[in-house]
Amino acid sequence: MRRPTPRSAFTILEAVFLMSLIVLVYVIVLVNIQGRQESAKVLQARKQISEFAKAMELFRKENGFYPTTAEGLDALVQRPERSKYWPEGGFIKGGQIPKDPWGNLYVYRSPGEQSKNFEILSNGADGKPGGKGFDRDIASYDSD
Repeated sequence: MRRPTPRSAFTILEAVFLMSLIVLVYVIVLVNIQGRQESAKVLQARKQISEFAKAMELFRKENGFYPTTAEGLDALVQRPERSKYWPEGGFIKGGQIPKDPWGNLYVYRSPGEQSKNFEILSNGADGKPGGKGFDRDIASYDSD
């Protein structure tokens, strides 16, 4: 009589089940990570906009006016001709205005559409005005 040999390999059904389980876990983890990455980008954009707004207030305090829309945020790193005061290195460290977390330029308007002084905004993940969710605009006049 032959003795049964111990099983040493997966059956095809077991291998398919295991691969399906691995793919399912991968998809769940990927979805959660992407959602958190986008949330982190929104927070980063809000922080940068807040820093720009503080620098704009300092610019106005020192010069008596806000930069025009044409001068834009660049007025914080490159001295406009009409400015009276200019700190060494400008009002923003690094010598250039960073792009928003999605790689787009921030929008600056003075006067603004929603604020009489100025507005600074990111057009969100889609880079277009308006939108919902992560595509929603993030603006200096937002309170949330």
